[in-house]
Amino acid sequence: TAVDVEGAYEGLAAAGYHYGPVFQGLRAAWRRGGELFAEVVLPEQAHADARRFGIHPALLDAAMHASLFTAGEPGAGRPATVLPFVWNQVSLHATGASVLRVRLTRPAAESLTLDIADDTGTPVLSVGSVVGRPVSAEQLAATGGESLFRIGWTPLAATPAGGELLLGDWTGRDEDVVPDVFVLSCRTPDTDLLPAVRAVSGDVLTAVRSWLADDRYDGTKLVVVTRDAVTPDGDLDLAQAPVWGLVRAAQAENPGRLFLVDADTTDLSGPITALVTAGEPEAAVRSGEILVPRLTRTPVEPAAAGFAAEGTVLVTGGTGGL
Repeated sequence: TAVDVEGAYEGLAAAGYHYGPVFQGLRAAWRRGGELFAEVVLPEQAHADARRFGIHPALLDAAMHASLFTAGEPGAGRPATVLPFVWNQVSLHATGASVLRVRLTRPAAESLTLDIADDTGTPVLSVGSVVGRPVSAEQLAATGGESLFRIGWTPLAATPAGGELLLGDWTGRDEDVVPDVFVLSCRTPDTDLLPAVRAVSGDVLTAVRSWLADDRYDGTKLVVVTRDAVTPDGDLDLAQAPVWGLVRAAQAENPGRLFLVDADTTDLSGPITALVTAGEPEAAVRSGEILVPRLTRTPVEPAAAGFAAEGTVLVTGGTGGL
């Protein structure tokens, strides 16, 4: 049985689903018992992007629109909007489609099974189940201004008491002594910036490789100490800043073994012991206080819209050229 989809997106907007032009791809729908069939088309302005994806996001989203449109009005007390939350048993069979034929069934009240082919009948995608989660308009509005984050430096919480750690200077190490923690301090040479960057990063790379390659140090940790490579305050040392990116790559390959400390002092035995005990991979030490990076919310300030009536204004594109 054919389902009338004229005005589908106006109806969906009234129910809380607001789709832009590229996402309005539902063209036809049919129902057969508990099965729902739909034809969805990627708008022409998005065809050039279709080959960039396994399946274009707008086309995949539109493949589920028939289930929303034919679900009827939300029941009393039930949120109007249900968002895809968990995807199971997803298999991509072909890429680059711009027209899809979709078969949808509901194995449970809040889940869908999708079998998707292109307009020639070639399988494109199968989804064992996609589970929806109801979301109220109030919940969506509440997150509008809370999605921006930045790195903030916060004091390290109290760490569990641990035993004393034997620290050793990597540069002046004694080959007969294996400490718990090696400390590698970076120093910026008195040269131009580019040679200084190469020198500092090269020294750290050589040291990290040597430390990792020596079987005697398999049970040790390495703390790389910089100065002004990160900026909880003050200026940035551009020669030492790249060290943090370099060591982070090594940390990803050797979790729990390398640590980064940016310090304004050389008295670091206490902070290093605290960081290693706490398992904090990065920290800054300022005036004796240990600071660790954490995501913090960034308030969104309303943009001041306006047009300066005075002064010179450059208008481009208004007449087809500059």
